Amino acid sequence: MKLALFNLNLVGSQIVKAEDTLSISVMKKYIGRDLLLLLPEKNVEKKEFKRYIEKILPTLKDVQLVALSVSTFSYQLARQFSKMVREEYSFLPIIIGGSHIVDEQQAKKTINEGVADIAVLGDVKGLVELLDLVEKEEILFNKKSRINVKFNTETIPKGIYYLNNGKVWGSGRAYLKEQKFPLMLERKFLEEDELDLLLNNVCPNNCGYCNSPKTIISIPVKDYISDIKSKEIKRIYLYDNNPLWRENKKRTLEFFESYKEKFKKIPDVVLYSDPSFFIEKKEFDEAVSIVKELGNRNNNLFFGREVVDEAISEKVRRKYLGDIRKQWRLDKEREVIEKFAKLANKMNFTLAISYILSPFETKESVEKMLDEVKRFSKYSKIEIKSNFLWPLPGTEIYNMHKGSFFPVEDLDLELECFDFGSINYWHKAHFLDVCFALRARIFFDYRDLFYSYYNLSAIELAKEIAFDNYDKETCTSIIKNLPKDLKKPLGDKLRALCNLIDKDELFKINNENLIRLLESYFKVFFNADRVILNRLKKEYEMILRAKSPSSS
Repeated sequence: MKLALFNLNLVGSQIVKAEDTLSISVMKKYIGRDLLLLLPEKNVEKKEFKRYIEKILPTLKDVQLVALSVSTFSYQLARQFSKMVREEYSFLPIIIGGSHIVDEQQAKKTINEGVADIAVLGDVKGLVELLDLVEKEEILFNKKSRINVKFNTETIPKGIYYLNNGKVWGSGRAYLKEQKFPLMLERKFLEEDELDLLLNNVCPNNCGYCNSPKTIISIPVKDYISDIKSKEIKRIYLYDNNPLWRENKKRTLEFFESYKEKFKKIPDVVLYSDPSFFIEKKEFDEAVSIVKELGNRNNNLFFGREVVDEAISEKVRRKYLGDIRKQWRLDKEREVIEKFAKLANKMNFTLAISYILSPFETKESVEKMLDEVKRFSKYSKIEIKSNFLWPLPGTEIYNMHKGSFFPVEDLDLELECFDFGSINYWHKAHFLDVCFALRARIFFDYRDLFYSYYNLSAIELAKEIAFDNYDKETCTSIIKNLPKDLKKPLGDKLRALCNLIDKDELFKINNENLIRLLESYFKVFFNADRVILNRLKKEYEMILRAKSPSSS
């Protein structure tokens, strides 16, 4: 049997080549077959996706099955792929899995929409069992009903969903009882060797916006170390959910100690964590000791800060060990982050902090967040970022707020200008709408002050517009807060942007003005010509229509 295994996961505007994707690498080991194709064989720009598929379609003529690994933000690409493949090869069965297939609802929805014939819910176990059934001819394919099953439908392995005679069959979720192979990938980036790995993957928080897997990984640490081939790894990305949490710490330290023993040094490391885990002095001191021991110049300690206000914490379901984070905890987290920030230079690491901008923000919550960001920004080894709150399938937020947002996976548009991960999907969220139009996110990086301070200023501007406080003095007060060396270059551009806002009263929020805010930003900051502005306008109109009538 010949199988094409296709990675459809986006990083920014690119579909990453299959060989550089951790999940595909692990699947390849478990399937244990000679795959005819691992696709794409190189990174593909999202805007080039259709042309790329047209180019590789002839290579599918000898394939019996196509399997897609899909995230929610790449689901619209799966739709395009499926349509193009079915037009060329009407009989070629398509299997879908990946992080988008998070529950039975999404598995059935995908099949009923015709994107795939089979959906696999769970880990690679489901795909392996499915391929075994196909090889044994217990699952057969035909042109009329797509799939025939020889055995009783009650004995279908868990996690396999399929359409047969107009009905979707299947139940449960596929789980490997025991992992056999380290969840690890060696890859090259700019000619340097890098290492991606999942060592623990257990997070106790269960936040309402997160659908990260919480499975326990029991593969011995020594198996990870013995599997590493390159002696010249430059950076390790430890993609665990909280590798320094007390339940994960032992395996994390064992990995670093064993790595150093084998290779004599530890390369630069990216660690994800939660500041709440270090509120206790003992835990804080131990975390500091661990980071000091790493002893490199480009380590990155990534903190999920997310929210600063208890009322927002409640609405976005930001939790600690399953309980909503109260204000006292959020305030303690801020203290922990600042303690780390003071140590960053001495310890040779960059501190990265991530916030969430939600549709539930108030003028007061945005001000509190900005005050904190400005406070942190005085430290030189720091990077501050934010994302919109995305209602991802399978999450508590998704189920709590149905009707309050346009589902990410339903935004079936071919976009070139915008990244699906940067769009505001919430209805009646004026603050997020204005942030999107002004291309404003909290972003502070001591290496790029102009861009950082534009974002801080644009968030201030969005706050004043969204909460009906904008007037002609707004721009003056924003520019006043800029560092001295940016008052001229950035201040002039902000003044030009605000002049356009004043002239046409773009602070009155409606769809037309949101589009004109977007055009004004690109005109002032990038001197965009009419061709580019028309393309931006067309795509933003499509997005607003999809969300209609809520953004009016």
